[in-house]
Amino acid sequence: MISVAKKQGRGHTTRSLVLGYAWPALAAVAVLAVTIATITGLTQRSSASAESAQHPKPLPVVTAPAPPLPSCPANATGKAIVVGLASQHMALCEDGRQISDVPVTTGSVDRGAGTPLGTWQIESHDVDRTLSGPGYTVFVHYWLHLFGDIGFHDSPWQKFPYGDTTKYRTQGSEGCIHVPGDQIKHLYEWAGDGTPVTITA
Repeated sequence: MISVAKKQGRGHTTRSLVLGYAWPALAAVAVLAVTIATITGLTQRSSASAESAQHPKPLPVVTAPAPPLPSCPANATGKAIVVGLASQHMALCEDGRQISDVPVTTGSVDRGAGTPLGTWQIESHDVDRTLSGPGYTVFVHYWLHLFGDIGFHDSPWQKFPYGDTTKYRTQGSEGCIHVPGDQIKHLYEWAGDGTPVTITA
């Protein structure tokens, strides 16, 4: 019995020694695991930051609001035309109501040929006419004269869309108001001599 007790005592002592040495090793392994996890996390965050710096998010595009379209004079009687240079549109009015909105092209302001502001009236009508001035000679099918060498006419040579609020500044007319081919005939027939025309900014 004493011999057995001694063996059991030695076995218990051996297990205690093993556990005594194992705990520091386990603690070291745990510390190493935490260190590796920390380094891995920092590396991933660093990689994400580097990728974000290389590929920054695009800034939101801010679009300027479109210029307001020309409006008809309130309480007016009869026919009237209002041309808005900023919007590059023309309103046809009857008794204060707008009956049509037409895209147009006006004078090339950046070349010093902007369409003058003010109020005039249609002085005369003509068809199949050659218009000429300094540096240009063009043939038009419809011509509605306002004053001087300014008037409404078609422009089949125009390469960019009517109503474009940017290109007219450099590629617009010599001061006249270009009207699309499918609209100029209607304007010619609708607006008689004496129809008031207001050109606004």
